[in-house]
Amino acid sequence: MTQHKDQKDILEILDSTFLRPDVVDEDIQKLCEDAKKYEFAAVIVNPLQIKKAKKLLHGSPVKVGTVIAFPLGEEFTSIKVKQIKKAIRAGAQDLDVVAPISQIKQGNWDYVYKELKKIKRAAFGKTVKIIIETNLLTQEEISRVVELCVRAGVRFIKTCTGYFGSADIDSVKLILKTIKSVQKRESVLGVDKDQNIVEVKASGGVKTLEQAYDFYNLGVKRIGTSSAAQIAEQALNSFQEQEKAEEEAVDILDKDMKDLAEPKQDADVFEGLEKPEIE
Repeated sequence: MTQHKDQKDILEILDSTFLRPDVVDEDIQKLCEDAKKYEFAAVIVNPLQIKKAKKLLHGSPVKVGTVIAFPLGEEFTSIKVKQIKKAIRAGAQDLDVVAPISQIKQGNWDYVYKELKKIKRAAFGKTVKIIIETNLLTQEEISRVVELCVRAGVRFIKTCTGYFGSADIDSVKLILKTIKSVQKRESVLGVDKDQNIVEVKASGGVKTLEQAYDFYNLGVKRIGTSSAAQIAEQALNSFQEQEKAEEEAVDILDKDMKDLAEPKQDADVFEGLEKPEIE
């Protein structure tokens, strides 16, 4: 069973996501209310919902994030840059940008790197998360694009959009391993220390507390999910059950200690014995 401290930490790194095209005002209101209630890291909404979410979260530490070139990543770089700038003007603080997957598959690494640098520049200090769609890539392609992300100075590498499969443990391990390897060579690559702070966001198919805990335990710093509220409720229920079990254990221990301190005399031990005559 997960420890309640870890459960609280998990809630604080959740990106609560609602990216359906049939979204209505009530959906965004509920998303933001839950995010404030459970203190999630951010809400991720479609670009047209940024202003509404920003208004609803005013005064809250919960960030407003959006997606760029979602879910395919096949827009021109110039279009992605314009989308980023418009999203920031609307109030977005986190930018989840889909990488040019076709160019990764074709090994057009110069194109990929130049796009990453332009995205980083356009974000102007906002949090950039590059979605690399791990289920469509080989291990070699994952390692290569992660290296380019580190060199470009993006803040997060995100596993999936959720459209082409779910986040998996092995891919996250590979991303983390590659980041660590590239960071050791940062002086050679010419990437300054601040730019080289790159973390992982696991996203796609995360529906339960235990799934979230598995990724958290690997060291990811964000988890994207459309089931954030349900995961939060699971965490609270688990915490309450654990707290109850701990209280019951303390009660049993207190009772045992009391019994040891005040042993009861068994009157039946003397039953049937002759009482001594007192003179």
